[in-house]
Amino acid sequence: MTKPATIQTTTHPESAMTSFEALNLPLAIGVLQGIKESIRQPQALILVPTRQVAGNTFQILQSLSAFMDGVVCCVCTGDGSIREDVRTLSDGPQIVVGTPGRIAHLVHAAHLNVGQVKVLVVDKVQEMCALGFGDQTQVVITSLRQPQVVLFALNQHDDMVAEWELRMMHESVVRVAVNDQTAAVPEAVGHYYVPIDNNIELKAATLYDIFRQADIAHVAVFCKERDTADMVAATIRNAGITAAVAHGDAAGRARLVEEFRLGVVRVLVAAGSLPLPNVFEFKHVFNFDVPASIDAYEKRAIRAGRFGRKAVVATLAAEAEMDVVGQIAASLGVKMQKLPRDFAKLLLY
Repeated sequence: MTKPATIQTTTHPESAMTSFEALNLPLAIGVLQGIKESIRQPQALILVPTRQVAGNTFQILQSLSAFMDGVVCCVCTGDGSIREDVRTLSDGPQIVVGTPGRIAHLVHAAHLNVGQVKVLVVDKVQEMCALGFGDQTQVVITSLRQPQVVLFALNQHDDMVAEWELRMMHESVVRVAVNDQTAAVPEAVGHYYVPIDNNIELKAATLYDIFRQADIAHVAVFCKERDTADMVAATIRNAGITAAVAHGDAAGRARLVEEFRLGVVRVLVAAGSLPLPNVFEFKHVFNFDVPASIDAYEKRAIRAGRFGRKAVVATLAAEAEMDVVGQIAASLGVKMQKLPRDFAKLLLY
């Protein structure tokens, strides 16, 4: 296989499942069909960014492999016991699903025999990059003997995808580009602007007042600059709300994903240039700075309004920026309103 089918690159269900699982079920079946049941060693590796995605992928592969005699799948992620992973691998699974850090460790420690691996699937490439898993993935790739590499990405022309292809240096790379450009901003999302002078301290104080008056969680705040993100997070914490900035090493990013999902961290603050993995689910979005592009605004709004959830996207904008805000609204066909005084009830969805 050297090119995905058209339907595999265009199908885009509104789903939290891994793209390998939800968008390319025929490819999952193809991976299973390529397994030789008589060889009780790993023959396919599937790398995913988080344990949740690993669990979803494992479940679908396990369900499908139930119809095949002798095919065994296993999952190895960073939050599990290494001793248990070693025991599981000793049973001879042919398909191994896992996160890059754990798989790289198992390969380096010679607990995972990759001598028979013929296919390597790397799911959610942009999220892998955002979480800093490039080096661990490279460790796994270089340990293999000319496997067929399958990349799953939201856009095959993305610079991050191109960089990964160069790092892999494999001729047998299959790019499966998931086309998300047809996704419309959900109708349940409310779009608001907050008129304010373009002063960082004043804008941070405004967010402080907004968050102090509403019991919020799973909220994302986007800033243009990293230094601004640090200052905004500190201001929000002064309101008694747990907040964290989305930057740091891979381990820190992975831990932040889990803390945000569980609600331990209630507000995530990010610099606009930093790609956030899709595993982050937002209830509401605040643009501390007017987004640099319509596309950036749209992607944030879509993330907030998944599965028909009601959500708020609010943008802090100076008078000179209102033309840009109007252009965003007109381009996306949405109604942009001034954030009302009784805004607290909007954030309680």
